[in-house]
This record gives sequence, C-alpha cells and structure tokens, in this order.
Amino acid sequence: MSQPLLLVYLFDDLAEFALNLPTEYKVPNYRTTKWILREAFRPEFQRLGLEWVLSRPKEAMSSALRNVTPLIDESLETLMDNQTFLIHPLRAYFQDKKELCLFQVFEDIFLSEKGHALQNCVT
Repeated sequence: MSQPLLLVYLFDDLAEFALNLPTEYKVPNYRTTKWILREAFRPEFQRLGLEWVLSRPKEAMSSALRNVTPLIDESLETLMDNQTFLIHPLRAYFQDKKELCLFQVFEDIFLSEKGHALQNCVT
C-alpha cells in the first residue's frame, strides 16, 4: 500500500538533492530521523493539531499497524453495514468488510474504465 508514496523518491532531481544535503540536516542525532521533513512540515502539523507527530519515536511497521487496525475496523463499521457486505455480488471472495473495502479501493484506482469485466459483474 505504501508503494505510491515511495514513487516520489524515484525522481532523479529529488534524489540528487536529498543525497547532497548535509547529514546533519537529515539526521541531527541518532534519535531523530527525517529531521528536514519534520521541520518542513512543522507549520502544517501545528495547524492541524498534530505537532505530536514531530517528536514521536519511530515505530516498526508492525507496531504502527497494531495501533491503526482498531481505528480502521471501527471506521469500517460506520462506512458499511452488515447487510451491504452480505449482499455484495462478489461477497463470496471476501472474508470481511476490510477485504471488500480494499478491493473497492483497488477497483476505483485500476478498474474504473467503463466496460471492464469485473465492473460488468457488479453493476
């Protein structure tokens, strides 16, 4: 899921710029990573009330997912009722609402062309 976010790092100009920055701009001490990004977005984080992000310690992906998964599950309950899930034409292929929602995101991004075989099955 993070692949689209990583694509920005493939731009040659950006990669060259980042590689030429002094190390102290990127990692001023062994505990602070991505310092220049944190500082660049400080005003936006403060405006949104998210300044805690600027000083939080780095978490492994599994820790981050463990913290976010309950929030996702809670949101899914408000986005899709059980009946909608149970009567979905492709329901047999999904174990739960989360899988169906992820499929719908995939469908919106990659299968949004009219006349696609899967869209014809659903509509």
